[in-house]
Amino acid sequence: MDVLQISVDGLEYEEKEIFLHIACFFKGEREDYVKRILDACGLYSHIGIQRILEKSLITIKNQEIHMHDMLQELGKKIVRHGFPKEPGSSSRLWQCSDFYHVLMTKTADGSNVFFRLMAVLVIKDTPISA
Repeated sequence: MDVLQISVDGLEYEEKEIFLHIACFFKGEREDYVKRILDACGLYSHIGIQRILEKSLITIKNQEIHMHDMLQELGKKIVRHGFPKEPGSSSRLWQCSDFYHVLMTKTADGSNVFFRLMAVLVIKDTPISA
């Protein structure tokens, strides 16, 4: 994974943010859908996605964004590394159990706009049972 880490570390800040969003939430999603969400979060998706494509960290097939499983795992590892014990401080939540924990314990760092946006999407699309 060291070679993959070097490729990700070589990304500019915004490109890395886009890469991590794709790894955590958007693998297999339609490119136009992903771009709309990323643009709404203040990221320049057209430029960032193109740069990530050029570095072969993602591919686009049939208008869907794809990523190798090892790259997705690396992206999620990078996000988890920041706050392994307290998911509410993380910039991204993709596991229902973490999301549920944060909602029930009210430990979210409410300053992250993307977290709030994804909270709406997860609540809309995923039933969470206690």
